[in-house]
Amino acid sequence: MDDEGLTMGKTCYVCDSPDLVEPPVAHSPTCAAHVSAHDHVVSMQSAPAAYGGSYTVAVCPCGWSVRRLRGGKEVADEMTRLVRAHWLAVAEAAQ
Repeated sequence: MDDEGLTMGKTCYVCDSPDLVEPPVAHSPTCAAHVSAHDHVVSMQSAPAAYGGSYTVAVCPCGWSVRRLRGGKEVADEMTRLVRAHWLAVAEAAQ
C-alpha cells in the first residue's frame, strides 16, 4: 500500500488545513495546531433511549461526551460538528 492510501485525506481532519505535519498519522492527518486531537480519540457508540429508539453517543477518554437521538444524515453531521468543536477546544486550551 502506498503512503497516500494510509490517510483519510490530504487535509487536517479537524480544520481542513492543507498544511499537515510530517509524517502524517495514518487515518488522521492533522496540522501542527491540532496535533493534540490525537490524544482525544472519540469513540462513537449506540445506547438505548428510554422510550424506544436509540442514541448515538460520542465519548472521549478525557471525559467529554455528547449524545443525540439517532437519526439520519443531519444527526451524523451534527455529531461530526460537535466532535470537531471538542478537538478545537482541546487545541485552544493547549496553547
